[in-house]
Amino acid sequence: PNPNPSITDDDRFKSFQDDINHFGTHHSFFSGNTNQRPLRWTFSNRAKSTIFLDLTITLRGTEIHTDIYEKPQNLYLYIPPSSCHAPGVTKGLIYGSVNRARSLCSDPATRLPFVKKTFLRMVARGHSPHAIFPVFQNAINRILSPSAATTANTSTSPWPL
Repeated sequence: PNPNPSITDDDRFKSFQDDINHFGTHHSFFSGNTNQRPLRWTFSNRAKSTIFLDLTITLRGTEIHTDIYEKPQNLYLYIPPSSCHAPGVTKGLIYGSVNRARSLCSDPATRLPFVKKTFLRMVARGHSPHAIFPVFQNAINRILSPSAATTANTSTSPWPL
């Protein structure tokens, strides 16, 4: 309901339109506004690979491949087991990591090494390998393809246990 019947929707629209026109004439990004520098664009040569957020995107022939990009300066400070978080947080972190590998790595061969790195980083933060290993195995069996899950359970397993 309109609290002020003397103001119509048409009046509101005109007011809104005036506000847009005012913004466009006085605060344009491309004007010579003395308070702001104009935008400057930097272009680089074309490449077959680029990093975008947490992805490495590569063009191989006519196909686009993606992989997880990790910044070298990232400390990977996962929640330590001594934290007062609920036990489900650790399980969620593990399942999220496996799901992230499945979602972002277009090549199935690169998924399990990423999950292994997550396992080793969590152990480095103080998690017991014997406590989190079954959770990792379960997540791999449920989320990754059956071939990757079989690889994780064989004697040539990439796991350090």
